[in-house]
Amino acid sequence: FKYDEGGLYYESRCLKAAFKECAHILFAGKGGIPGLDKRKGMKNAVAERVFVRPDKIYLGIDKPSDLHLFVGHTSGPRGPASNLTYYEFVERATIDFDVMVMNDFIPEEWWGQIWALAEENGLGALRSQGHGTFGVEIWKTIPTASVLKEITDEIAKADAKELARASV
Repeated sequence: FKYDEGGLYYESRCLKAAFKECAHILFAGKGGIPGLDKRKGMKNAVAERVFVRPDKIYLGIDKPSDLHLFVGHTSGPRGPASNLTYYEFVERATIDFDVMVMNDFIPEEWWGQIWALAEENGLGALRSQGHGTFGVEIWKTIPTASVLKEITDEIAKADAKELARASV
């Protein structure tokens, strides 16, 4: 984890990487995405069209819960080798962030699958060992600017009708 005066934080780029991976696993080669260049893969499309804010996603705690000692075994040109690595982890952290999707290019019905896979795949280090899993508590879609404009226009028309009715 990284930390500053606000405490421990998770970088938004890491969360974006999780979205890219999950979208690619689930939807690579799928059609029906408006505005998606058929020559561009899902990973690249997500990289260019999905944005996570803020850049620093604070965990609401000042220090890691503990350290996990991991013993790794690798094999390379010099033969087998072992290594010891410590990984920091946190328990029961709650994060809050926004995901902005350009022109809503990911259909809304896909997000449930993306989140379900991300929960099981996990975030951070040692995902292949089952670490980093999480649960989504709330996911809500906020209307895009074009939808907001339509809503605002409808409200303005309704207000105009109400004003006209009141002045008669």
